[in-house]
Amino acid sequence: MRHKDLGPSGDTGSTCDLRGHVLWGGGKRALPLTLAALLVTALALGVGRVQAAEAPKIDAYVSSGLLTEAEANPNALFDVIVQARKGKKTDDVADEVTKLLKDEPKTGSKLKRKFISIAGTSATLTGKQLVKLADRSEIESITRDVEVELLTYSNTQLWPEAAGVAADWSSTTPESSYPAIAVVDSGITNVLSGLSGASSSRLVKSVTMVSASTSYAAYGHGSMVASIAANQNAGYTGSSPKAKIVSVKVLDGNGVGSKSDIVAACDWILQNKATYNIRVANFSLNAGGESIQFDALDKAVEALWLKGIVVVVAAGNYAVNGAQSDVGYSPANDPFVITVGASDINDSVPAVDDFAAPWSAFGFTQDGFRKPEAAAPGRQISGAVAARGVIAGDRRLDARA
Repeated sequence: MRHKDLGPSGDTGSTCDLRGHVLWGGGKRALPLTLAALLVTALALGVGRVQAAEAPKIDAYVSSGLLTEAEANPNALFDVIVQARKGKKTDDVADEVTKLLKDEPKTGSKLKRKFISIAGTSATLTGKQLVKLADRSEIESITRDVEVELLTYSNTQLWPEAAGVAADWSSTTPESSYPAIAVVDSGITNVLSGLSGASSSRLVKSVTMVSASTSYAAYGHGSMVASIAANQNAGYTGSSPKAKIVSVKVLDGNGVGSKSDIVAACDWILQNKATYNIRVANFSLNAGGESIQFDALDKAVEALWLKGIVVVVAAGNYAVNGAQSDVGYSPANDPFVITVGASDINDSVPAVDDFAAPWSAFGFTQDGFRKPEAAAPGRQISGAVAARGVIAGDRRLDARA
């Protein structure tokens, strides 16, 4: 069976649910009872044979263009996320992938991760394996495990007053009672003094989910995001300086990672949210985009939301000259998360003269949701990074150690 590539929305047109029925009896003459019974039996047997012979295979959703590439390149390797149909589990998907790898062995193809937050796995498959897997009835979707697009910012320090967060700095609530923010990003260096609290470091845990790395250098973006969220240093105080920080590294020293690494980060947060009192998860990154019906990362962040974690996501930096760009990248395109666009505060605290940053993405998602829900100062923001962090030398940033 040949599959059709679906567009980002997965819309292939409407289908009809056809139900039929047969009315026995009536008319001017009733059939003799014996003959009627024989006809009923024959019809039932005939229907049974037709259904057994002609029951169609169940097609999986496949990312736009992916199936065509796989068919054209049967020996090429593709990094994908495979999800189960409703009623099936992660182990069911893993079993199907494992069977396929045994039937069609190929160097480099492998089952990678088994997820918890979604019913599915990540895998590296050949084009031939991918096409065969798409015919398996247990599989709902096969989507690309795309590389992550990293977001970056600028500097200066009027934003706390403009955003209204400075009013919370004088809170008398003890630091020990504050929840943790999970920063899903490029990691956080442990030399940032601004993340040290009154009694101990507020960087309470650092874990890495990077499955394949070309660079182990400190990139710096995660440190910058964490400092804007929770820095205590005078002159560069963050939004919530008493909050704890959990670093979940999904990007390497070049700011590169994969969608499956971010899904794995969601798994880890679900498993450890009680241990570290994680109540907020921040994703200042974009990772490809499918309809929310099929996007693995969208489903993973929804799992966080359903477990009481506020998920905050950057809208993206791909608008041009203020024109509507739409918001098609996950997880910003998910209706359950708070998607935040960037505002330009126009060098003043009052909001009356604020305007949208011309590069900040806005518009509609593949599924018709308007995004973003909120805007916050996102232009000319100073953040702390390690002196040797890669982005410290980026001229687009005024990174301060």
